[in-house]
Amino acid sequence: MTTRNHHYAGITDFECKVFKAVKDGRADAKLFYNDYNHESAAGWMSNKSDAVFNFVSGLKAQGSDCPIDGVGFQMHIDVKNFNDAMVTGLRTNIQRYAGIGVEVHFTEVDVKNSDFTGDAYFSEACARNTKLERDIIPPALTLAMMVIGNLFYDVEWYYTIPVAYGLW
Repeated sequence: MTTRNHHYAGITDFECKVFKAVKDGRADAKLFYNDYNHESAAGWMSNKSDAVFNFVSGLKAQGSDCPIDGVGFQMHIDVKNFNDAMVTGLRTNIQRYAGIGVEVHFTEVDVKNSDFTGDAYFSEACARNTKLERDIIPPALTLAMMVIGNLFYDVEWYYTIPVAYGLW
């Protein structure tokens, strides 16, 4: 999947060879496939989500010949696009990775609100971010092993406010 358009495309099982070499050199290393726009199995992410899941499950099925431990979700969310169906799709996706014994890590989480303007912008943006945070994080923690790398509220792409969620 990842090597199709790359100069490593001619190497059979490139990903597995790299993972195996790392694991042979450092047995305690956790090996992940990390990508963006595949965290929800619903909506506009569903095609990539299915492709990444099939890729990772294919690697996992090879056992010790292809030692993959997890998948990373780089979640760059805009609350106007990430509705309740997308949250349900996220839960479904986490569950299917747990079903094949693959850890899920949220390697990046930022939440953008692109549809608010004016004086109400900040309060509305924070209210929607908080709802999304409550919809995503607690269920994810109960569904599978998950680590959150960074969580940010993006008021604007260039103006980021870190969030202290209390999980660290």
